[in-house]
Amino acid sequence: MGGGTQMGRRPQFAGRAAGHVNPVARRRLIAALVALVAAAVLSWPAGAQQSGAVPSIELTGTIDPATAGWISSALEDARGAPLAIVRIDTPGGLDTSMREIVKDIIAAPMPVVVYVSPDGARAASAGLFVTQAADVAAMAPQTNIGSATPITLGGGETDEVLGRKIRNDAAAYARALAEGHGRNGDLAERMVRDAVNVTAERAEDEQLIDLVAADETELLRALDGFRVQGPKAGVLDTDGLRAELRDMPLQYEIQQLLVNPNVAFLLLLAGLLGIVFEVTAPGLVGPGLFGAVALVLGLYGTAQLPVTAAGAVLLLLAAGLFAAELFVASHGVLAAAGATALVAGGLLLFDTGSDALRVSVPIAVAA
Repeated sequence: MGGGTQMGRRPQFAGRAAGHVNPVARRRLIAALVALVAAAVLSWPAGAQQSGAVPSIELTGTIDPATAGWISSALEDARGAPLAIVRIDTPGGLDTSMREIVKDIIAAPMPVVVYVSPDGARAASAGLFVTQAADVAAMAPQTNIGSATPITLGGGETDEVLGRKIRNDAAAYARALAEGHGRNGDLAERMVRDAVNVTAERAEDEQLIDLVAADETELLRALDGFRVQGPKAGVLDTDGLRAELRDMPLQYEIQQLLVNPNVAFLLLLAGLLGIVFEVTAPGLVGPGLFGAVALVLGLYGTAQLPVTAAGAVLLLLAAGLFAAELFVASHGVLAAAGATALVAGGLLLFDTGSDALRVSVPIAVAA
């Protein structure tokens, strides 16, 4: 019976605990959770600002498929950051690649600051459009921007009309980007039509850019409280943020090297000559293998660039004339004709619309 009584009392004691103790424990637990959440919410901004890193993305050299791919990847990785900085130093480049970068900057969910940097850098030609696409356009003191007139090959009335259409399109594009962010559309248009180029100080005075800063620390300090105009209008809060450098990875550097017109031209030439030597002297193996590799790399770079039919035909003609010289006693006439075709083919091979992406005369002659 005693054992039965004890067994009967234990459920009654447990019932009291469930009825009177658990609600208090629950209230204490809820209060503790609320306090923890409140503390986390209140402490998060300060901690985020102290350790907040702003990606500072490198954009140097020509604007081409390699740099366009890199900027797209870097901006995608920067999602979630309070803003992103693009450090630009470029002589210009391809219109198609420039427009891809512009679209990526505009589509980025966070504000993008394009900063012409360091001192001595420039945002020439296609660089003007990239800078004007930014939510904030900034420059280091000893930099310049402009000279955005498109370059076209050829002559005659047809090419003159085409060139005028290209300039009108580029001028309207520059004005739209500038005015869309509250900047000087007139000056941006004159940089396309008249190849105007200005210093950082004048660009700021004429409201082509938003501010001038000596370095990224000063830039972030100046951006605190800055009111962004355009599609991502708002006020920036950069207090406590720091720039974290993100340079172009090796894979994009190699790709940028291969799409350089001079490199692509030399690789094509080496490939063609290597194969010619292998055909005329079978069994050497070395020239054929080297030529095949060089030709593949050259074709990869060439495929990324706008190629003219005249340039391609002249290069093939040059290779044929060099091969014929080995079998025909022309006293150097065929070789001279091949050299002439080679130089002309190199100079006419790429029609990029930019002086920054063309085969240079010294390279073509030396080849």
